[in-house]
Amino acid sequence: MNVHGPERRNRALRARRDTIAAWFDIHPRELAALPEDLVMTMAERLEGEGRLHGQIAELRSTAQRWEELARTDALTGLCNRRAAEERLAIEIKRAARYARPLSVLIADVDRLKSINDLHGHAAGDVVLRELARRLGGVVRASDLLARWGGDEFLMICPEAGHLAAAQIADKLVREARPSVPLGDAAVSCGLSVGWGTTLLSGGDVNGGVEALLRSADEALYRSKVAGRDRASGPV
Repeated sequence: MNVHGPERRNRALRARRDTIAAWFDIHPRELAALPEDLVMTMAERLEGEGRLHGQIAELRSTAQRWEELARTDALTGLCNRRAAEERLAIEIKRAARYARPLSVLIADVDRLKSINDLHGHAAGDVVLRELARRLGGVVRASDLLARWGGDEFLMICPEAGHLAAAQIADKLVREARPSVPLGDAAVSCGLSVGWGTTLLSGGDVNGGVEALLRSADEALYRSKVAGRDRASGPV
């Protein structure tokens, strides 16, 4: 006679009751009067629901990881242009609504083309990654640093007026001056920075975005013309 059969069956039944009780947040003894076949059916359905919820959670997690990858520059690990444009749209609306200053800095790596030509594009990638690391040390908690283009970085600085933007720009230039180790050698590049500041109170927010970027870009051009390795602001 198999005396273990009823014991295993009772353990299985208790386990199913525990599953149902945990799902509905009740005590298992409240289910003691339910027929065995009903307990088994309910438990199987709830276990299926649990698996489905787990699959949904996994899909959501995967989608979130893909979204993060779509907003991240693969080379430097910084936010990419898409993420920067989205953040800039948010910050410029906030600046307009509360009449607060907002600054944008565009930094261009000096002599990167020469480094690529002399040492190869892999060396240029090393320089970009190192500069991204150094510039990240200048970023305040409220700022956003992004890779804006091939050899350009963009920095969004909420609550930063002319003086604060000028100070941040000078820090960026200083951080880029030390040579970048490259195997047994080292290369010097430098950084040219242009910055623009806006103080909006309503009005054309889209025009504000374009004007702010244009101001920073024009200032960057003046830095390049003046000899590079320097920062310029609006005139």
